[in-house]
Amino acid sequence: MSLYFRFFWLIFLAKRRTSLSPTDTSLIKMRVLPNDLDLNMHVNNGRYGTFMDLGRMDLIVRTGLLKLMRERSWFPVVADLHLRFLRPLTLWQNFQLETQLLGWDERWFYFQQRFISGEKVCTVGLIKVQIRHGRKRVDTEKVLEELDYEMSSPEIPKSVQQWINAIDNHL
Repeated sequence: MSLYFRFFWLIFLAKRRTSLSPTDTSLIKMRVLPNDLDLNMHVNNGRYGTFMDLGRMDLIVRTGLLKLMRERSWFPVVADLHLRFLRPLTLWQNFQLETQLLGWDERWFYFQQRFISGEKVCTVGLIKVQIRHGRKRVDTEKVLEELDYEMSSPEIPKSVQQWINAIDNHL
């Protein structure tokens, strides 16, 4: 139940926050609740993915992409997710989730999401996302064009490019 509450609360707040361009960084603040924990009393590994969905949703709403996706019957699909756990998040701990679109190619958008508590990075995630219409892929160029965002992809950091290449080499 709290996930639905968090989701609708996030949508409510995102619509009232300043607009962002696709390459701006979204920052949302959250707190670890009892139902976020596993038996070791820290955030469950699966919960990180749900939190990350919320971070990307904030960016999607604030860039205007949610409205566009509704109009076009588009939807996002996560194809790959890589997490690096550095420090645990524990009960009642406050943290910020930073979401940033690192870049794109003709098929995929590449995001980095960081969980930060105080001054410390706790977890870092890399995510590969595609926009779909039914069973068809929507080119990233078309998505950005529809958002009136005409810029080339920022240079993807070398470490992220290595992750992308490693994924592609396994296919």
